[in-house]
Order: sequence, then C-alpha cells, then structure tokens
Amino acid sequence: MNNSEILTKSWKIVWKHKVLWIFGVLAGCLQGGGSGSGGGNGGYRPGVANGDNPFAQYLPQAEEFFNRFTNNVEPYLGIIAAILFGLCVLWLLAIGLGTMGRIGLIQGSLQADGGAESLSFGEIWGTSQLYFGRVLGLWLTISLLGFVLGLSFAVLAIVAVVASFGIGLVCLLPFLLVLIPVSWVVNLLVEQATLAIVIEDRSLSEAFRRAWQLLRANLGAYVLMALMLFLIQLVIGVMIALPVFLVIVPALIGVFMGAGNGINMALLISGLCFVVYLPVLIVLNGILQAYVQTAWTLTFARLTALIQTELLDAS
Repeated sequence: MNNSEILTKSWKIVWKHKVLWIFGVLAGCLQGGGSGSGGGNGGYRPGVANGDNPFAQYLPQAEEFFNRFTNNVEPYLGIIAAILFGLCVLWLLAIGLGTMGRIGLIQGSLQADGGAESLSFGEIWGTSQLYFGRVLGLWLTISLLGFVLGLSFAVLAIVAVVASFGIGLVCLLPFLLVLIPVSWVVNLLVEQATLAIVIEDRSLSEAFRRAWQLLRANLGAYVLMALMLFLIQLVIGVMIALPVFLVIVPALIGVFMGAGNGINMALLISGLCFVVYLPVLIVLNGILQAYVQTAWTLTFARLTALIQTELLDAS
C-alpha cells in the first residue's frame, strides 16, 4: 500500500470536492468528549483521636453549606432543568449530525476515488441515511461501553486510594498505561468497522469481524497510517488553534494594567476576536476532518482490494 499516494490523493479529493467540507464540519460534532478522575488520601491529623472520624469537625460546616446551596438554588430549578434539557437536545442533535457527516465523508470520498467529477450534497445525504442506524448504534454502543469501563475504573481507583492511603494508585498506573494502546486499537477497530458498514453494507457483527480481519492482516500498514495521520492532525490542529490562544493576549494585557475599564475593554476585544474567528475555526476543522476521513476511506479501499487480489492469485 502506497501511503504517500493515499495522503496526496486524499488532499486532491478534499480540495476539488468542497462539498466534503460541509460533511467534515458535521463530522466534527462527534469530536466532543470528557474524562474524569478521582482520588483521595488520608492520614493522622493533630488533635483527632485515633478511631475518631477525622472529618467530623467539618460536618457542621458542610451541612450549613448544603442547606444554603439548596435554598439559593431552589427558585431556579425550572431554569436549570430547562438548560439541562436544552443541552441534552443539542447533544443528541450533535450525535445525529456527526454520524451523518462521517457517513457522508465515506460515501463522497469513495465516489470521488472512483472517478466522480462532481458530488451532490443531496445525493450523498440521501444514501447516507441507509447506514445511519447501524453506524449510530455502533458509536453509541462503544461510547456506552467506554463510559461504563471508565466509571468502573474511576470507582476502583477511588476505593484503592482510600483503602491503601494512596499506595493503591501506584499499583493502578501499569493498568492505566495498558489502557492507552488498548483504547487506540479499539478506536481503530471502530473506525474500520464504520467503513465496513458503509462501504460493504455489513451488519454490526460482520463489520467488527471484517475490521479485525483487516487489522490483524495489515497491522504494520495501519500503525504507520495512524501515526502519519496523528502527526498531521497534531501539527495542523495546533496551527488552527493558535489564533484562539492569541486572542487572549488583549485580556492578559488588561489584567496586567490593573484598571477596571482596561480589563473590560480587553475582555470585550478578546471576545469579539474569538467570535470573528469561530466560523473560520469551524470550517478549517471541517476540512481537516474531511481529509482524515478520506484518507481512512482510501486506506480501507486499498487494503480490501489488495486482499481480493491476493485471493484471486492464490486461486
């Protein structure tokens, strides 16, 4: 497999068929994520007898804080519930649009690789709906499993830290290091399974088997392509995000000046600069998403064609 040919042609496809930028912007909606960690420590505190609860002296203050917080929040419970509901709706909308964007990129880049001179947004959107349920189910299943495993690990870490006064955290570090390559392999399998669903019209179970078959037979090629795309995303991602960091300079200047009006003006300038750059940031990120997904699509197509050729030669 010629990696340079794939990377070069991917850029030519994305630059020629700018409709893919729209699907790249939509696919960017799936980029959101979060992480959490927890820990604790314990030890001897002066003035606390052995066997007593070391946190007992803080219970009255904690109860007072909880009561005050409850009394202050209660009048705004309706507003808070409405905000949470709106966030849930936006989250579901982002997942739906992101899924359609990812499928559309696979469909469009595959058509362009096959020699299509022009791509139609409506046509790609229509054909992408055929795979929406399976791809969405795939990503929701993996996300749910990841959430459950992450939560289980966090609870295990907290219990280990509390029970061993922090020593258990050291024992968990090797396990945490093992999770890094495992998560990388899982993400790669999900990516290839998504491609198998869209390109080869496979079911979820068949797509996973196909992804594992390709990954096992072409591990070196996948590792090399993944590293190359990671470096490309890292470098271009930093370049795209750099102006965001630059817009905070006026705010920092205002803070160092120490004047109230100066700070307000600096914050206003930074906010306006961010609002102006935000559409550019979204479009540039969409182009990057389109390029990476196109490269993975061509990689999948080249490897499956290579396997078919080898099977024909063997027969």
